Amino acid sequence: MSLDAMLAAHDDTALEALTSKGLVRRAGRDAEAGKATITSRDATAAVIEADGYTVEIDEGGAKAARCPCPATGVCRHIILAVMTLRESGGDTAPPDLPLAQDELSQLSQEAVQKFAGADWDKAVNLARVSTDAKIEPEGLNLRVTLPDAPAPVVFMAGQALKEAVFKGPQTRKRLFVAAATVAFRAISGAQPLDTLSDVAPADDQLTADLLDDVGKTLELAVQAVLTGGSALAEDQLFDLAITSRAQAAPRLTALLRGLAKQAQLARDRHVDFSTENFLRTAAATYALTTALKSAPGDVKLTGTLKRNYKPASASDLIVLGAKTWQGLSGARGLSVYGFDIVRQSWLTATVARAAGADPTFSPQGAYFGPFLGGSMTQALMGQHLQIDDLQLSDDNQIAPSCFGQVKAAISTADLTQLHDDGILHTNWMTLRQDLATRMGGGLRQSGFAQPVLMHPAKIEGYVFDDFDQAYRLVVVDQARATLQLTFGADAQRYITWLYDNLRHVQAILCEAMITDGLLRLSPVSVIVTDKGALTVHNFGLDALPRQEQRGMLAGLLKRFSQIPRVDLTSGVQTDPIQRLCADAIEAAGETLSFSVSDKLSVIARRADAIGLSMLARGAEALTSDPTPAHALRLTYLASACQASVIA
Repeated sequence: MSLDAMLAAHDDTALEALTSKGLVRRAGRDAEAGKATITSRDATAAVIEADGYTVEIDEGGAKAARCPCPATGVCRHIILAVMTLRESGGDTAPPDLPLAQDELSQLSQEAVQKFAGADWDKAVNLARVSTDAKIEPEGLNLRVTLPDAPAPVVFMAGQALKEAVFKGPQTRKRLFVAAATVAFRAISGAQPLDTLSDVAPADDQLTADLLDDVGKTLELAVQAVLTGGSALAEDQLFDLAITSRAQAAPRLTALLRGLAKQAQLARDRHVDFSTENFLRTAAATYALTTALKSAPGDVKLTGTLKRNYKPASASDLIVLGAKTWQGLSGARGLSVYGFDIVRQSWLTATVARAAGADPTFSPQGAYFGPFLGGSMTQALMGQHLQIDDLQLSDDNQIAPSCFGQVKAAISTADLTQLHDDGILHTNWMTLRQDLATRMGGGLRQSGFAQPVLMHPAKIEGYVFDDFDQAYRLVVVDQARATLQLTFGADAQRYITWLYDNLRHVQAILCEAMITDGLLRLSPVSVIVTDKGALTVHNFGLDALPRQEQRGMLAGLLKRFSQIPRVDLTSGVQTDPIQRLCADAIEAAGETLSFSVSDKLSVIARRADAIGLSMLARGAEALTSDPTPAHALRLTYLASACQASVIA
């Protein structure tokens, strides 16, 4: 490679990847001030006097350049030297320098496997679970961001894999660079690199020995995180998650990956780290390892990597709402919810793209464009449809191949039958019972959002949750029981409209999830009467109905201030089971941190007093034997008690 070719790959974005944006900006100011001069330059190397230091640089690039200043790594003077050479002339886009992505596409598996060495199998497994990897061309270079990586990998044009830029732990660089290469090949459509070097037979992967190893690692990891050893715990959990054997249980893998991320937050003392949430996840993972020993083939316990669709009879579907979504990794999509009259069950149709895939796709565009049967998705809202040649997954997802099988709408939806069949809930107790049945309980509880249709009798008021940056709207049923609906921080106009127009509302469609032991209901759509007909308005996608909306934002904000504010803390504080379970989890955390908690004996007595004998025995066991195993068991029991009360 020539010096000019190297300089073409070292644009400002690449220099920022090597160092930082601030350092590149400072070097840029120095270059503009004329603080560097070229002493000598030929086709392969140059010497530059950069702000008092002599920098030697050749086709090896900035990482291989030499500067006598005391700074380590790529210093400001090297960045200044590169910028000065770039500005001095030479070819800016040498014809002999291919794009980094083209170079990656041509690498053989043998070359990548040789680079990865002992990390090859882990790299392949990490790439397999990184379906949401983000691929971003940057000039001649390529940036690949893996969801589980602490930093992106930047491949430099004309540079070998070992010269790729990775700002995470250098002991892990080989693993993440190889995984990024494999992930790019899978997503880009080039010949995949996914052959493991040594894989145990599928039936033997999820063994009792593996599960014992996971359990022991969890015991060590939770104590390490709570006593300051997060870095070691993070590595241990992550290594387990990407072993080939753990891939036999995708749910276990996902939990271990989540725990590794939480350990990283703890290591960084990040504000988003929560001891309670970490303990809950660790306890659920610990309990799962025990359950898998007894039922290693139970799909509800192992989980699946890919939905399997099976032929099903035709669907008689009422379309009741749609919601756009975007994952943290950049994956995005549109989900459409409908109720199947024949099956008496909810069905979901989703169109989505992985991070970095199909940049022309947008969830909003899918809503206002063709979707089911070629019809505009928005036009399907509130319609009664028939879908022939249906294919469904076990969790009631409609296969994308069915999107062309929709017949013309039978009629506009009528909610009378849904009300008569108990699908439209006016009583919050039956709503909870419905969700408990559909979500399941314990370790077999569904982790997917469940649609639920409700009709409040009254809106009691709202409160803004500063911690979650969300509004909680308190809705009341006919028996005067209350539930909370969770809106985003920018949802004032929706809350105001609902408060003003509740008498026109026939139903509200929500997504229901159990999060940290609490039932969370997030509104998707509102179904109203408009000139005698039912219409569906999706929050964040459709304009609000006009009924009594006065149109001016200032007017909405003024009326918003008139909606009653409520205190949501008193109910939680007075619920004896919820308070007891929260105290038990806190005591488990204290025991892991300090080997003792003076709350445990009191918790045992309180649990016995209200009939929670298993929780009481768990507290007593932790008192007499303050080990991580007993702390995790108590945490799981407390979390399960909370979830059972909610549902």
